[in-house]
Amino acid sequence: MLIRLKWPTPRACFCSCWWWSWWSSSFRSWRPSGSEDGERPRVRGGPGPVRRWIPGGKAAVDAARRTSIPTSISTVWTPKVTTHERLQHDPRSPGVTVVDPPAKRIAVIGATSRVGRAVAAIFLELGWSLELTARDPDRIDPMIRRPGGSSPHPARCHALDLAEADAVDRVVDSIGGDALDAIVVAGSPFDETPLAEATAEDFTFHAAAQLAGPARLIQGLRPALAAAASPAVLLFGDIHAWSRPRAHATPYLVAKAGVEAMVGLLAVELAPVRVFGVSPGVVGWPEDWPESRRKAYLERVPLGRAGTSEEAATLVRSLLLEATYCTGVVIPIDGGRHLR
Repeated sequence: MLIRLKWPTPRACFCSCWWWSWWSSSFRSWRPSGSEDGERPRVRGGPGPVRRWIPGGKAAVDAARRTSIPTSISTVWTPKVTTHERLQHDPRSPGVTVVDPPAKRIAVIGATSRVGRAVAAIFLELGWSLELTARDPDRIDPMIRRPGGSSPHPARCHALDLAEADAVDRVVDSIGGDALDAIVVAGSPFDETPLAEATAEDFTFHAAAQLAGPARLIQGLRPALAAAASPAVLLFGDIHAWSRPRAHATPYLVAKAGVEAMVGLLAVELAPVRVFGVSPGVVGWPEDWPESRRKAYLERVPLGRAGTSEEAATLVRSLLLEATYCTGVVIPIDGGRHLR
């Protein structure tokens, strides 16, 4: 028996495709009752889910699904209690101990100076562990030596005269060992000795206290700096050493010029340790300056006022914590005095 097959006509193909499209979209329009409200379907074994007709076909179903997705995700994936909080307060896990990361350490050299005190106070508030030095440690602010509730880390005080090599070595042995995140050399002996009255001992003293002493200290603490994640060293120069030279303090300013030159040298030799210099003008008046001299000085300061030790300490904090891709630079903080 020979069966002869005929190809369907174009009209028959069109009608069958239209019927299949209508049937599939209508079938997909049936959804379990309550599913758009976030309810689960009936469990297996129970009565089947009640289906109902959603007008609008497949497009309406897809729109409803898209609308409900953000709510479902935020409901499922937003935790109400973090793992850290659960471990701390869950009575069912008494053996779990949450260990805080070790505190960062900073050595503030010259902690009895006005800027040194302000730097120590800022990093104390940040929760850092402090290593404070002074020629007379008993003069260090008691609130910094024995902090209260602002920091759980007590400050350690060390006697240090930067002009004495043996004293520097003792402090290196005491501070070194653990990772040291920052060194700030904030204090140095200041005097206004003009060249006509200066002696060789004056130049030798300032060179030892402001150049040789800090360099020896940094050299000895280099292993401790290398153990830190992002260590930094900061030295204080003087705006009148390079930018605006002045008379009547030649031995002191010559040494400060050496400090600012040392910033770039140390940045190269200690890399990747970051090294900064801060070049202040007047950040707190010398006590022996009369009012007439202060007024004359401010006439050459564009901002028209003296700075404060807190402003200098804020700059120190920014350089140590935020200037992570800078090194070998000297930043003036003088109200614009270097411009006039």
